[in-house]
Amino acid sequence: MIRAGTAGGLRAELIASTRTNAFTTNQVMKLGRLIGDTASRIPMVGRHFRSLQGRVRRARIGTEPVAVSPTRPTATYLPSQEAAWRAPSAVRVAVVIPVYRGLDETRRCLASVLAHRDDLPAEIIVVDDCSPEPGMSNWLRQLAAEGSITLLRNDVNRGFVASVNLGMAAAGDRDVVLLNSDTEVPSKWLSRLAGHAYSSPRIGSVTPYSNNATICSWPSVRGGSLPAGRTVADMDAAFLAANCGRQVDIPTAVGFCMYIRRDCLEAVGGFDEATFGRGYGEENDFCMRATAAGWQHVLACDTFVFHAGETSFGKDSPERARAWSLLTARYPHYAAAVARHIEADEAA
Repeated sequence: MIRAGTAGGLRAELIASTRTNAFTTNQVMKLGRLIGDTASRIPMVGRHFRSLQGRVRRARIGTEPVAVSPTRPTATYLPSQEAAWRAPSAVRVAVVIPVYRGLDETRRCLASVLAHRDDLPAEIIVVDDCSPEPGMSNWLRQLAAEGSITLLRNDVNRGFVASVNLGMAAAGDRDVVLLNSDTEVPSKWLSRLAGHAYSSPRIGSVTPYSNNATICSWPSVRGGSLPAGRTVADMDAAFLAANCGRQVDIPTAVGFCMYIRRDCLEAVGGFDEATFGRGYGEENDFCMRATAAGWQHVLACDTFVFHAGETSFGKDSPERARAWSLLTARYPHYAAAVARHIEADEAA
């Protein structure tokens, strides 16, 4: 039995209000007590709650209900009660990490990946794109000699997209996760992404939340640094507590951390090295081709991966602008699709 005044009692009362798609001011106050400081550090719950608070203040009402959009059930204002998605036991995965510069960032990335590989065993394929940093190549060779990674090396610098394609081919018949070398992953990240990938037959790609991932960024598309005093593990735990099992359709994956099912990859083909070889826009082009073939792309709302970002190109670099022009020329509807997604803000 749920007793009145307990967290369970508050949750039951608030979930019951979903029948009317409205909260009273008193219920909003109770919601604040239920959520506690969680609202200050997670998406979906936190942003919904702040939106409700603002509407209460603007309306200046006491007990009249605050209407909630019928397209967003009020249960989504609460921490998820769902179980995490689980991938079929036969799923096999390879994590592909192209490397060029940034020894310190790459050390942190691989340390996090190697520390959290128990929940879903995966081969770690690192592609050394003829790094100009001697310390990088020597260290990677040592890891390979220890059996920690599978190391591929380009004799000349071939670029990010060619390195990705090389790694995906080396993965054989396995699913792949493309992971930038300036990321840091949390515990059980891979099993959660795989679970989302197999939650529906036509999900082709999955992207987690991040602090620097455009449309998959938190707290907004602009992203930002981690909150003061918070670690990657802290952030991920908060996202998991708030959003376990939740996902949102997105028009394109974001390549900093992109899970791709092998059946989707085989149907669509690899990345377009000839057009996007410099390393921006290639995942968007892939996703547009996959969408045209009937695949969908989702944001895993319960997983957070840190991304330092912008180590190869600046946000306003000529290479980035050129890739955007190529992408929008090939897919005239792409910019509008992304704009609609940002406007709808379904993950908020």
